[in-house]
Amino acid sequence: MKSLTRTILALFLVMLVCLSQAHAFTLSGTVYGGSNPLASATVTLNDASTSTQVGQVLSDAAGSYSLTVANGTYNLVVTPPDGSGFAISPVNGIVVLDADKSQDVALVAGAKRISGVIRSSSGVALNSVYVTVKDQVSGQQLGQVITGVDGAYAFALAAGTTYSINLDGGQTYGLTSLAGAPYYFSIENAAANITLSADAVRDITVPFVKLSGKTTDANGVAVANVKLTYNKNWGDYSLSPRVYYNNSVTENYSPVQSDAQGNYTLWMLPNSDYTITIIPPVNSGFATTPINHLSVLSEKRLNAILSFPDVVPPVILSGPTIRSINASSAVVEWQTDEPTRGSVKVGGVLVTIPELSTHSVLITGLTASTAYTAEVSATDASGNGPTVKSVGFSTAALPDTVAPVILEGPAITGSTNTTLVVEWTTNEPAEGTLSYGVADLAGSSPEASFTTQHRIELSGLTPNTAYQVQVNAKDVAGNGPTLSRVATGRTLPTPDTTAPVITNGPLVSDITDSSATVAWKTDEPSTGGVSWNNGTAYGVLTDAVLSTDHRAQITGLLANTDYHLTVSSTDALGNGPSLSKTVDFHTQALGDTAPPEFLGAPTIVTITHQSAVIRWETDEPADGRVNYGILSLNQNESKTALIKKHFDLRQAISVPAAPSTASPPWPIRTRRYRCLTHHLSWATAVMTRPLSNGRPTSILTAKSPSPRLPPSTLMSRPRSRARASSMMSMKSP
Repeated sequence: MKSLTRTILALFLVMLVCLSQAHAFTLSGTVYGGSNPLASATVTLNDASTSTQVGQVLSDAAGSYSLTVANGTYNLVVTPPDGSGFAISPVNGIVVLDADKSQDVALVAGAKRISGVIRSSSGVALNSVYVTVKDQVSGQQLGQVITGVDGAYAFALAAGTTYSINLDGGQTYGLTSLAGAPYYFSIENAAANITLSADAVRDITVPFVKLSGKTTDANGVAVANVKLTYNKNWGDYSLSPRVYYNNSVTENYSPVQSDAQGNYTLWMLPNSDYTITIIPPVNSGFATTPINHLSVLSEKRLNAILSFPDVVPPVILSGPTIRSINASSAVVEWQTDEPTRGSVKVGGVLVTIPELSTHSVLITGLTASTAYTAEVSATDASGNGPTVKSVGFSTAALPDTVAPVILEGPAITGSTNTTLVVEWTTNEPAEGTLSYGVADLAGSSPEASFTTQHRIELSGLTPNTAYQVQVNAKDVAGNGPTLSRVATGRTLPTPDTTAPVITNGPLVSDITDSSATVAWKTDEPSTGGVSWNNGTAYGVLTDAVLSTDHRAQITGLLANTDYHLTVSSTDALGNGPSLSKTVDFHTQALGDTAPPEFLGAPTIVTITHQSAVIRWETDEPADGRVNYGILSLNQNESKTALIKKHFDLRQAISVPAAPSTASPPWPIRTRRYRCLTHHLSWATAVMTRPLSNGRPTSILTAKSPSPRLPPSTLMSRPRSRARASSMMSMKSP
């Protein structure tokens, strides 16, 4: 069996070898420089249909080369050694078909040298750029070099041919000389229509433009390590030959990140429609945000404000309501708590709406005297929703022949130093023109849609100047125009442009294990903002109330943690935000809530006729108090020092002397003293005195934890210092 297996395996290997030999052929030949064999020439073989490189070898000392190939059609390019004086020579359409192939190549003398430096638009030499020269007519690649730190390239080419140069580079190819360069860029026909009659220098500038800015939170505080990515490719077909561009920066490959101050720089090829993606640090809580349709045709600054993800659907605060109903049209109005996009559907009519908070849509093409249901939907910019509401109504029976009525206005509802906002209301959807001027109504601003709530903002006005305004209105049926009264409004003086100054603070106080209070002052009424982080998680608090004294409490902090805090303020005119210095604080550890405990029973030692020392020990540093007395605990003494081993000296209370006697047994006089403490219910003091000399001895005993000494023991040693125990009240720090 083993012998049969070996035989089958051997036959299989022989078949593989035969198949390999049947499909592998040799393309070989000699490279000549003029009439002499040329050594060290680079022989590159490309697939004719795909331009993919199949193989590459150097000619040996005899000018010979050899390549292993399969059946197919190939293009051969021979690049002479630098300085040989020969030109790059292509041989196209070499067919290999079931046999070896021989192809000699004779290089032409008198090559012309083209050289130059690849630089950015800022003048930086670009390293690791792949520079490829092609026959512009056939598109065949003739040579490729990689620039060094000096950005230089050079080719030896034959005269009489038109050439073009392509560039490929970026961080993926090892570009390090230009910080913020794309991960990858490619320019097809970066230089074109090149013909050589002599050596030539052709420097090539990659037309990068600079996009820079800061990444901050909503209060203007810098956020570091924010990634910015983009990917864009396009062709300029107005050129001949066309120039094709491609560049990108991706999240996972050498992304551009903002530094500790939030600053970033991107170098990118000029285009008017980029999408830049802002990717916040992991676990920061901020949302990834795209910036669409960004035009970067020249140096530009873009500050990216990070926000937290919006996951709450929009709320329709009012409506939908139906106004200005006639026989063929109606106005559907509703208001949302944030800008939303969506639609209104009435019968078979569907109207989409842009992102607005107050919506007013004119629905036309309705049938007279017909019941309809108007359904509105709202979806916010984060895709939350849709929120849907509906209302029913019926169209009017008769056509409208009455001109619109201007119910309110025109009124000046807003102004700056160069703008006035004019608003007015009509009883039905209408459009018209706002006329304005200083001495006359020579200026005009027309409306572009039918509505009942009209608003036009005039801009480019002169500061601190009175203007006259008048409006007219014409409805959908063409009734009108109705002319309003003339109203007057004045632009504001040139505004304050100075940001508020933080004159005091920020001061962090009332720090607990989970919260802290921050206060600061500004030189003018302004809003307040607090931004804090512990290096990983970020928090933002904003107060829109204008004040000069600011105070805010931040909560939800981690115990025993370092935090970094910055406050900001913006005045009523939007100047700012002014940022404070960053202050650091540390939250408290979780507090001790367990009371101290006695380690064993208190003891009374060193008893004399007028004093006793009370000793006790606790499991942690604590203060203590001794309560004592004859008939009641009407006397006490406290120890405020926080210690674990305690003692206290108590003076004895005198007892009147009894008549003397010389013979025992000694009578015993006892008095009981109640000794209530924070931790014991009671204790007893026994006083005896020998009748022979009348000197009293005091012994203090406790019911718990030590047993009371029997009188016989006291009588047998009337002057001994009997062991006793007591209890003390105590509290931990």
